[in-house]
Amino acid sequence: MDSILQHPRYVALKMLRADCYGGHHDIFETDILFKIWQVSQKSSHQGRSHVLHLLDKFTHTGPNGEHVCLVFDVLGQYLDFQTAKYKGGRLPVKSVKLLEKQLLLGLDYLHTECGIIHTGLKPTNILLELEKPEVAMSKYLSLVAPRMTETKPQIPLREAITTPPISEITHPKVRIVDFGVASWRTKHLGDLIQPQALRAPEVTIGAPWDTGVDIWSLGCILVELIQRIVLFTGTPSARGTWTAEDDHLAQIIEVIGPFPTSFLQSESEVKNCLIQKEIFFELTLSNSPTLNGY
Repeated sequence: MDSILQHPRYVALKMLRADCYGGHHDIFETDILFKIWQVSQKSSHQGRSHVLHLLDKFTHTGPNGEHVCLVFDVLGQYLDFQTAKYKGGRLPVKSVKLLEKQLLLGLDYLHTECGIIHTGLKPTNILLELEKPEVAMSKYLSLVAPRMTETKPQIPLREAITTPPISEITHPKVRIVDFGVASWRTKHLGDLIQPQALRAPEVTIGAPWDTGVDIWSLGCILVELIQRIVLFTGTPSARGTWTAEDDHLAQIIEVIGPFPTSFLQSESEVKNCLIQKEIFFELTLSNSPTLNGY
């Protein structure tokens, strides 16, 4: 990982909280990033170029303790920034199809070659590559003043490098980033994963889950990028008749039909959960405006 010293260039730093390691809520991020880098040295899988790789890491001592600092390539804007460049916030279908293939390759590389499940895939964790990183960075730094904060900042400082609209990029390429909540296929960091709107039903009902949760999230993201709707929102009733999770599951059933019988063959806790929710589904299914006519 000493290539930066051999070939100096702009890099991006991610400084972790001082309590990320050794605290009550440990994470696998550095181990997972090292695994991705290690596998990439021998793998010829096409998806490896669509995943962000760790270049180096070091420790910085600050007023709040020791921070692990991760070094990465500089990338462009994430996909949510791109949607703001288009009418109605909808990305061109042609561009999304291209990105879809790249993202599926990236996920397959993580799942099959690295044994990793991202578990936190969302538009802000999918970044475009810069066509000419050094040129883009030099221009950006000449136009944007450095940002500073006093000690104990309330929110993290972030920089989003200016990126052209995706339809104007000759060969648009994306990378999957942020493995802060990622898990091993053989050892899960936790059971409640994914943003709620992108959460796979097996996670919501407490059934066993694997790599399919990432594919579910990606499917929801693609609809959001093209249609600019959140496919499964999940809204609790005003009187507490049903929870956001109940509504989320009801919306899923409206679109794809009843859950497969394999869900019912899971542990007793899952069975009880489904029995309770089936009563709710029989009484009323969500009338979500986001799904009308979809």
